[in-house]
Amino acid sequence: MDAQVWCCLKRVCYSVILTVTISCGQHNSGSLIASKTSSKSSVPPISTSGISKLIGDTPLAHNPNVSVGVPSAGLNPEVMISRKQYVISWNHQYRQANFVAWRLSMADMGKVQRQNNFAVDPELHRHLSERGVGRAVEPNEYQGSCFDRGHLIPSADRTANVADNSQTFLMSNMMPQTAHLNRVTWQHLEHHARELVRGTNDTLFIVAGPVFGESPAHIGPDNDIGVPSHNFKIIVKMDKSGRPQVLTSVLMPNVTSTGTDPVVDHDQACEDSHSFQDAGLANDDYADWEQYKTPITTIEQTAGLELSFLH
Repeated sequence: MDAQVWCCLKRVCYSVILTVTISCGQHNSGSLIASKTSSKSSVPPISTSGISKLIGDTPLAHNPNVSVGVPSAGLNPEVMISRKQYVISWNHQYRQANFVAWRLSMADMGKVQRQNNFAVDPELHRHLSERGVGRAVEPNEYQGSCFDRGHLIPSADRTANVADNSQTFLMSNMMPQTAHLNRVTWQHLEHHARELVRGTNDTLFIVAGPVFGESPAHIGPDNDIGVPSHNFKIIVKMDKSGRPQVLTSVLMPNVTSTGTDPVVDHDQACEDSHSFQDAGLANDDYADWEQYKTPITTIEQTAGLELSFLH
């Protein structure tokens, strides 16, 4: 068993832990953890049957980005990356995340500029190289595809310091998005979340990720980076009783500006890529994302995730 996983199993926390049995990994069950501050108690065992490796600088049981609950990747393969900036469930089959989960508060937003320093995820690269189970994505692997390197946790959600912002540019945090989705509708929802925090001083908890069709297209030099048909995002806050309250859940199609499939209509995808210059926030229709509101249960079914802590 991995040493950090064992650490999570044995760790003693100042929390009362709610454990919900869920599907986790290939034909196995796992545990969902939701914590609420209380007196000292031992953390119940965290099933790692679906996690081939737990890496990162922050023990999962102590990671504030998932204090409302840890999503399960269901039957999707995953490497769990637990960092102070976010938690990533990484899928080596599609060479991108199953989901990214993060906390957003006023403390996370400062005056640091966007770093634009796209880079391979060094810890993920080392793990995959040692295990011989695939490769971490390099920054140039989207080149020529006319897809954006679309952030899951946005750069603008981590502007308190340079180190935090740089972590959002690791390629493990990217998924292939059309220019229309990434720079317009998706960007509007990202902006909406930050404005919620600024307007209310609430702390939000966000989960986002890709959804793949039955036979997804692929991009990259080896044609092995899956192209999502849709992207989902769920925004949550804690209510006065300390229970998670879903504010927004959406499922957005990964399409061109004319609504076409970017793989079938590659010319339109490329035209959008060359013409949209981060113009999303110049578009007056900031609420265009609202048309994609979707029930949590539908997102679970289509993304293959377990989000029982939100029901």
